[in-house]
Amino acid sequence: FSGDQNFLGNFSNAEAFNNSGILRRDGTGSASTANVTFNNAATGAIQVVNGTLRLDSGGEMLGATFDVAAGATLNLAGINQTWTGTFVGTGGGIISHNSGTISAGPGGAVLAFAEGLFQIDADPNLSGGVFTNVNSLAIVGGHPNLNATLNNMGTVVQSGGRLDFFQGTPTVNNIGLWEVNMPATGDFLGNFSNPVAFNNSWWLPGVGGGEGC
Repeated sequence: FSGDQNFLGNFSNAEAFNNSGILRRDGTGSASTANVTFNNAATGAIQVVNGTLRLDSGGEMLGATFDVAAGATLNLAGINQTWTGTFVGTGGGIISHNSGTISAGPGGAVLAFAEGLFQIDADPNLSGGVFTNVNSLAIVGGHPNLNATLNNMGTVVQSGGRLDFFQGTPTVNNIGLWEVNMPATGDFLGNFSNPVAFNNSWWLPGVGGGEGC
């Protein structure tokens, strides 16, 4: 679909867009799901060829394949979904998680995104059960909230912002590379819960120009 507008309209209380095929965005400007419940099966693919697709919906994903082309954006602002299964992302564009909540389901969510693709900014929430990063995540700014367990087996590059441990028993288990590449002095972690833990068993280098903890 193309055009700069909502491509769905919500005038019901029990609506759903269930995707088990391919949802492809190709056009200029920004198109939105307009808060229509969006459910994605494990076979479902979301492609953004041009422009921006805003997935500001509730619902659940039982896995997904994302492909976001260079210059295109999948914007997760306003999302409120449960993710369970494996999520693979390719392409030279951006998946921007800058507000809303993604909760890991009972079976956990495995994140396998290409380098620089999945960017966490502003004040989104990672909540629920267990997220496992096996490839690449980027924290680029803001104060994202962690109310879950994040197992990092790949690479997390934190070039800005502060990851806030928020409510519950948030935990990071760093088994891969967590690179703190912040240009200014400041905390890269924030404690707003009790208990919290950052468990490091591999590599935590600081390569920016400031200092923090």
